[in-house]
Amino acid sequence: MKNFTRLFLPSFLLAVVIVLLIHFEPFSAPNAARDGFLVELRVSSAKASAARLFFDRGQGFRLLDSKVVPIASAQDQTVRFVVPPGWYQAMRLEVGPGTDGLTLAAARIVDLAGQERSRMSPLQFQAQLATDRVEQQAETLRIAGGATVIFQPPLVLAPPIAWSESLLQLILIAALSVLVLWRMEARLDEFFLRARRLADGMQARPILTIFLAAAGAVIVACHPVIFLGKSYVSPNNRAPTLSGEFDAGPIEDPKGSDTGAVMWAHLPYSVVQHRAIFQDHEWPLWNRFNTCGAPLLGQGQSMLGDPLHWLAIAAAGAPWAWDAKFVLSRLLFAFGVGLLVRAATGRVAVAALLGASAAFIGFFAYRLNHPACFSLGYAPWILLAWWQIARAPGWRAGVPGAALLLAANWCELNSGTAKEAAMLLIGLNATGFLVVAFLDRAAGQRARKLVLGTVSGLIFVLLSAPCWLVFLDALSRAYTFYGKPVTYQISPALLLGFFDDLFYRQTAPSELHSNPAANFFVLLGVLWAIAAASRLRGEGGYRALLLGALPPFALAFGLVPASLIERLPFLRNISHIDNTFSCVLIVLMFPLAGFGLRACFDEMVEAKWRREWRVVLMLVAVLAALFFGHTQAHARVAAGSAQLGEFPAKSVFFCGYAAALFVALGLLPWALRSLGRRPTIGACLVAALALAALHFRHGMYGETKFDAYVVNPQERIDLLETTSAIAALRRAQTEPGRVLGIRGVLAPGFNAALGLETPASADALISPYWREIVEAAGVPLVWGWRVAVAKENLPAQQPLFDLMNVRHYLAVPGEPPPTPSSLRSLGAADLEVLTSPTAWPRAFFTDSVQRYGTVQDFIQRVRNGDGRPFAAVVEGESAAPVLAAELSARQIVSATDYRLTNNSTEFTVDAPGAGVVVLSEAYEAGCFRVLVNGRSTPSFRANHLFQAVALSTAGRYVIRFSYEPAGWSTSLWLAGLGGGLLLGALAGLLWTSPKRMPPNMRSGT
Repeated sequence: MKNFTRLFLPSFLLAVVIVLLIHFEPFSAPNAARDGFLVELRVSSAKASAARLFFDRGQGFRLLDSKVVPIASAQDQTVRFVVPPGWYQAMRLEVGPGTDGLTLAAARIVDLAGQERSRMSPLQFQAQLATDRVEQQAETLRIAGGATVIFQPPLVLAPPIAWSESLLQLILIAALSVLVLWRMEARLDEFFLRARRLADGMQARPILTIFLAAAGAVIVACHPVIFLGKSYVSPNNRAPTLSGEFDAGPIEDPKGSDTGAVMWAHLPYSVVQHRAIFQDHEWPLWNRFNTCGAPLLGQGQSMLGDPLHWLAIAAAGAPWAWDAKFVLSRLLFAFGVGLLVRAATGRVAVAALLGASAAFIGFFAYRLNHPACFSLGYAPWILLAWWQIARAPGWRAGVPGAALLLAANWCELNSGTAKEAAMLLIGLNATGFLVVAFLDRAAGQRARKLVLGTVSGLIFVLLSAPCWLVFLDALSRAYTFYGKPVTYQISPALLLGFFDDLFYRQTAPSELHSNPAANFFVLLGVLWAIAAASRLRGEGGYRALLLGALPPFALAFGLVPASLIERLPFLRNISHIDNTFSCVLIVLMFPLAGFGLRACFDEMVEAKWRREWRVVLMLVAVLAALFFGHTQAHARVAAGSAQLGEFPAKSVFFCGYAAALFVALGLLPWALRSLGRRPTIGACLVAALALAALHFRHGMYGETKFDAYVVNPQERIDLLETTSAIAALRRAQTEPGRVLGIRGVLAPGFNAALGLETPASADALISPYWREIVEAAGVPLVWGWRVAVAKENLPAQQPLFDLMNVRHYLAVPGEPPPTPSSLRSLGAADLEVLTSPTAWPRAFFTDSVQRYGTVQDFIQRVRNGDGRPFAAVVEGESAAPVLAAELSARQIVSATDYRLTNNSTEFTVDAPGAGVVVLSEAYEAGCFRVLVNGRSTPSFRANHLFQAVALSTAGRYVIRFSYEPAGWSTSLWLAGLGGGLLLGALAGLLWTSPKRMPPNMRSGT
């Protein structure tokens, strides 16, 4: 009977889980013929038309997921859309453009039996775009013809559960489970005997064990990319590149994750770097393809010094190389976390568990394909290096740790982000300093180790001068979106979201991502570390982690007021304080969780273990109460004033998922402890289910019934393939000219991957002159940076683009041409190629120079001119010559014989007399060396944005503009000094090695 109970209870638990998975709608396969629903809308319309209802089931709005119904010319009519069961993120109603509009009076959802399942107020439908004409009238909504409204609160339309069928399934599955577990029970002792032998082998090979655990977890987490041909850099991850549309196939909804950064900036950077290094044989210092020229190394995001990035550079930006880089970075993070936990706790099993868990954290959904993944990947190795220095028996034995610290800091600085990498460098090195200070009790050795780490840091700072010095110089002269201080922080009541991002997402519309997170397994370890504080407080590493985590926690969770942050240099320009310092906290939480799990697993008095378990459960209850209280309460500011905005309703998936998390968190310690003492089938089953519940949502999947809550990377395609339109465009480019896409075509920044120059970009640092001239011309900037070109607005904007040497435009075939306009079509294939015969040449000579006062004055002259190129300089520009030739009689001579490399532009001009040569490439003061017939000549700014050089006499001139960042030579000298110090330190260590020292001096080293 006892054995039957041991088998029946876990069998029943397993059967309940399986039945819930079968009937819980997001996991079940819908039957539209049997379980469909009706969306009923009560409307009035003065004119017959049609309406289309789109429904988003986790893959965005697709034509496949839409229904059309006719609208009669009648008052108070009911129209019905048949929709299948599903998990709906949003619904979108499009009113036909041929109608005078309709009035929406009521909306509800009923099943096929007529039973109401949900009622929606018409006022819950919002205009999708600012241009959609929608008017609220009492309790109704007036929707103009051609307008679109959207309803966003998530809905679950599930068929009723057949309880008799479910009970039968439960009995059958439980019976089958009893038979299976009975067979397993007979072999349980043998299995755990082998497991103990394996554990002994793990202790003998700790590094291999941790690596295999991390690698196995990463393979499971990233299996769609590794085995199924999916990609981190697919346009269908909601980041269209060339055509402005998505490729055929499913579309991933990243839920607010920034999937455009790598597609529009970093992947094209790698293509530019490949061309510069392997074709032009130059350092990739400049990016001629964006915003008429911009710094590349100076962006601080070029990743040129990242060893992993050379895989992407060598492959010329191929998607497979970027996928490999993302997977390897995740492996580096998981492996680094495992080694760090082992160094902190000395426990291989705990390190292997947390290393595997590190591959499944919410951060990887929040930053799906962002370079911040690389910054996080290198971060644990910084703290690991400090821990190795601290654990070394003497300062000399800490030298390998110092070498690792140098390498980790270097890789972190070059990982591709500015804010995250900088704060990870500062936060983790400061915590590592505390680890050495608290962990080593020998004062003399502690001081030597701190000096060792400091020297390693100094050499790193010198060696990396070409990275940070060039970036700081570019930052000082650039326009950036972070110039105006704005501080984003997290409410402390949402602390639970730091351990699972879905808690954050319940406070955001459509459950969008708002911040990175770890996972609930880490939460368990951290809470146990707090519960066992009386036993752990004597450990220096534990105290150092708590102290090191305090500043980032206070900054991220609002304990430091925003008003103070906005007065602090550098911090005031981060803006994303919440995200940036959450990254530092994520790394610090893993070794802290290691201390907690070690305390949980240690053999101890039963009463003490139970007491700490109860404390953990109490802390979980407090965090849950804070979260649910904060997200459900509404405060009244003052009598009669409006209430705070309503929090979005919590999704059904979240309710079930959160319940599973809390149950798993409560049972997992018991199950793991039982496995360590007297293994049972029940303990194995509970542990497996609990670990799966805590981690499954943070992996990648091909396709699931809960796609809205997991990452589903889409198909890998050849992003750099030459299409027929691009081939035709290249044939038409007989001299240098820029290209612009119309209405979403050719995403700014991605053009660099195709070798096309454009006066737009997604760069973080751009020329302030470019920003001024674009804003003065009234060019629309989507998201504050993306140049938006529409055919209907192009005639007004074309004079500016002509000035910027835009010779060609790419457009969707079949759209009506802009009128009036001088553009001519070169033909349409996959895209239509338009050419502008009025575009200014890349470089030209003129014998006349105008003066203007403001950028608005200059734009007016461009628009009101005769269309021919001219040169103009701002009042007070002393470097520019004064030429008195009449503007109407000015001579214009276009340059010829262009020779372009990554960092230089060379051309020939036949000047008929004295004048100036204007090169339509961005001006950077003190960063260009100009050679005129081999002689160095000063340049000046002309036409507000561009470069110019004066010529004193007639003649043929070969002119070369070469970019070199200001301070580049200084940075190389500093790097050389750092290299000299490194070589000197290595020589000193070899010379003073213990074998060469006298016997009486070898001790204590």
